[in-house]
Amino acid sequence: MNWIFKTGNYLKVDSQKNEATATLEQKLNFSGKTGEKVLLIDKIRGDWEFISIYSIKGIDIQNPDQASKKIFISLNLVKHFEKSKNIKDYIYSLSRITNYDNPMKHFTRKYSRIYETEFDAIVQDKIFVSRSILGTVLNALPREHQEAFIDYIAVEAPELLTNNIDIDRALSLLKTYLKFSIIEQAEYLKESASMLKSIISEDEYSKIGFSLNTEKERIQSVEMIKPQVEIIDEYLDDFVNLLEKAAEPKLFENRENWKFKQLFKKSRLPITLKRK
Repeated sequence: MNWIFKTGNYLKVDSQKNEATATLEQKLNFSGKTGEKVLLIDKIRGDWEFISIYSIKGIDIQNPDQASKKIFISLNLVKHFEKSKNIKDYIYSLSRITNYDNPMKHFTRKYSRIYETEFDAIVQDKIFVSRSILGTVLNALPREHQEAFIDYIAVEAPELLTNNIDIDRALSLLKTYLKFSIIEQAEYLKESASMLKSIISEDEYSKIGFSLNTEKERIQSVEMIKPQVEIIDEYLDDFVNLLEKAAEPKLFENRENWKFKQLFKKSRLPITLKRK
């Protein structure tokens, strides 16, 4: 077992000696052992990043039999990370995280345990690729599409809504959903715009849009066709190509292994619904 330590007043770093000392005052003993690794996470420019690896050199506990203990943990530097390792890049490879909008909500304590698979995901960038793709896409969708996808899998594969998710199956269904709900709709809009441009002037075409008038709010919202088609022309082909690659199992054979499957075998769909 390895660890994540958050930087704070309890942690003193000696950069010249490549050492650090963590001082804890708590009721429970610290269960770490000499030789285990510690990842330091620090807030840099508003974002939390993993900045270095230390190794536990020694653990000294004062008053071990009393209710309140003072624990000194000495650490030796292993390495500083040369490139930025933002926690947001690893949230789908860390089993404790379920709030993907605010991952640090799960790291409120000064320190926490981390499994070897999670440690390697951060240190060696051996992330859970398919789960990262699934979660990134799901949490980038508007809430309407998030809810629609959940409704879709509730019909097609309701077992994916339990604590026993099949990531490969979920990713395949997401691909199907995106095709009929976004890609095909974008292609229809593009074809419709092409037909309009053949029968009306460019000036008239630029003034055409869709209006939305809901029952709840009698406020008319107009979405112009021209800027939407321009976005489709710019991004649709790349999106389709990315989606095709994301659903190819062979893409992940060398990067994912049974350890990730075991670690997340009791996990839910990696999604945080956006607020309405």
